Amino acid sequence: DILKEVGVQPEDILLYGDADEIPYTETIKELIPYVKTGDIYALSMIFCNYWINCVSHEHPWTHFKVFNFQTLLDIGGSPQENIRKKIVGTIVDNGGWHWSWMMGRERIVKKLESYSHYELNQPQFKTQEHIDNCMLTGTDLFLRGKGQIISMQETPLPNYVIDNIHKYKHLIHPNHRDSV
Repeated sequence: DILKEVGVQPEDILLYGDADEIPYTETIKELIPYVKTGDIYALSMIFCNYWINCVSHEHPWTHFKVFNFQTLLDIGGSPQENIRKKIVGTIVDNGGWHWSWMMGRERIVKKLESYSHYELNQPQFKTQEHIDNCMLTGTDLFLRGKGQIISMQETPLPNYVIDNIHKYKHLIHPNHRDSV
């Protein structure tokens, strides 16, 4: 209802994702003319854990969705429940970046303790040893796979980050910080 209140029209395009999901601008620009009522597009994003150069090739991220407002009205209910989680949609490659768990150990624990996935708020995932090992090796916090720590020359990044890499050095795996 709030979208109607602020004047969103049925043909308006909605980009639906989390703050750590950064869509690739060029892909969005190319996609928008094709979005019609009933279409849901899922951007396939590079999934990085802990560091901007820790890439999971096992799990591309496809939860960022693009659709028009009429599609949301037709489906009804919560977009989180009815679109983001249940509907895959048409996969669009080169969708952007999902930078997950890009924070220090203490904030990881705090996030886990306030996380909507309460089933993952388990003591074994919150130990200093576990978190430090995961961050060092690129292992998924919940042991669902492992990311690959890659060189900064191989890391696909948004132009803004490339142009301002000195601002983001703390988000580069410690073994690769001297290469920028």
